[in-house]
Amino acid sequence: MTPEKRNLIDDIAVTLRSAMDIDSEDFDIAGTVADIGGKIEYLDGLLSEECVVKTADNGFCIRINRKHPATRQRFAIARELGHLFMHMKYGYDEWAQVRPGEKDLWAPGSHMNLAEEANEFAAAFLMPADGFINMAKETSDGTYFYPGKIAERYNVYQDAVVYRGKMLGLW
Repeated sequence: MTPEKRNLIDDIAVTLRSAMDIDSEDFDIAGTVADIGGKIEYLDGLLSEECVVKTADNGFCIRINRKHPATRQRFAIARELGHLFMHMKYGYDEWAQVRPGEKDLWAPGSHMNLAEEANEFAAAFLMPADGFINMAKETSDGTYFYPGKIAERYNVYQDAVVYRGKMLGLW
């Protein structure tokens, strides 16, 4: 992913956080989904990865694996919001073209590119760059960053913190 693309996705995530009045690190992501017309289904034994689908009432449903830890579910929900806004164009005229029951990856482009974009969105949506960098510095001992401490503050799994730190050039 180019730096320009990453910056664009980060800008989208920050803009959406602002529009949704999200200003805390550990906000209620399920409440956020409900506030914008969606619902979350926690399912056992999904045969494929989590997904977002358009519902018959013009809303959306994010399907998440119930067996995953809550911190991973949180990241997965944010990732599906990335697909919803960036690839399915929720809130834009293009949303009308999506038929009920259609999944998130209907958009043109390779599956891997779309997944990478959605992961970048999730990281930026849950852990905005400025706050993340400040928190990384606050939790550092000067020679080492502690991803576990950052993960606790954002209520995400540690792998998500490591990914975000790498993308921001911190480690």
